[in-house]
Amino acid sequence: MQRNYLYDNTKFLMIFLVVFGHLLEPLAGQGGLVRALYLSIYSFHMPVFVLLCGLLTKPDSQGDPSAKIIQSLLVPFLAFTLLYELFNLLTTGRISHYSAGLQPYWLLWFLFSLFWWRLLAPFFMKLKYPLPIAFALALAAGYSEQIGYFLGLSRTLFFFPFFLVGQQMIVSGFDITAWRQRLPRYLPVAVLVANFLFFLIATDFSARWLFGSVSYAALGAETFGVFARLGVYVLSLATAGAVLLLIPQEKTWMSERGANTLHVYAWHGFIVKLFSLMGVFAFVGMLPQALGVSLWFLVALALTAALSGSVVARFTQRRLLDPLARLLLRGIRSAAG
Repeated sequence: MQRNYLYDNTKFLMIFLVVFGHLLEPLAGQGGLVRALYLSIYSFHMPVFVLLCGLLTKPDSQGDPSAKIIQSLLVPFLAFTLLYELFNLLTTGRISHYSAGLQPYWLLWFLFSLFWWRLLAPFFMKLKYPLPIAFALALAAGYSEQIGYFLGLSRTLFFFPFFLVGQQMIVSGFDITAWRQRLPRYLPVAVLVANFLFFLIATDFSARWLFGSVSYAALGAETFGVFARLGVYVLSLATAGAVLLLIPQEKTWMSERGANTLHVYAWHGFIVKLFSLMGVFAFVGMLPQALGVSLWFLVALALTAALSGSVVARFTQRRLLDPLARLLLRGIRSAAG
């Protein structure tokens, strides 16, 4: 089967934007163009990632075997949770508020949520209207102040519709190439420009609308919160579609590295935390905005390229994930036996 380089290229570019976004975050507080850039990135990079996960997960009415899901998702989640907590203990003398509050550690929420999406999707795909139901649940969840950071529940519900969109694209036989030929070439660019202009104009827009982690009440929008979240969905889906229409479908220098996005995602957080401890963010914050953004762009590109290499992938798999997987799965098989 011929490899789809569009997906590999997309994964590399989206993980680059994840790294770039985390580095850019302190500068975003300065407002202006950098704030609009930061919010624009966050409006689509995780939606595209989640949609792509749904697109690359084969719909199966019987669900995935538990051992496969544990090995591919829970093992990395547990391994890096332990590593981040050890880092936190060494640098602060205590465990993080994430573990203390039974929350996935910072960026590791994605792995934990993906575990649940993989389990839930087969059951939702049996329903007559899986997408409307998933969107309705996500919109309704915003009214509850109990569904928040605890166990990553709010984010799991908020991003789940994007996963199902990917699943539906498989079922419907969605052909991105055909849409590229059908739509005007300027349309995806126009959508991205409109996205950026919206965030440039909407100076009171809170980034927390894009994270999906808190209730409407916490955002001060008990009355109109459901409409605001619905608007975020429309904006994110439109921009995600535009991004997929713009990314190269041919094999590029990004393609091979796009297969190792998990390692970039999991490891780059340590670099971000080290930068914070060393005062690098404070130093870059004193530079002219354009210089600071350019510097972080280059650093993010270098980190993404380095961490997506085969050396990091082999080390992570052989020295960290495989031993933990054997230990956990041995225990599961023993219990089952």
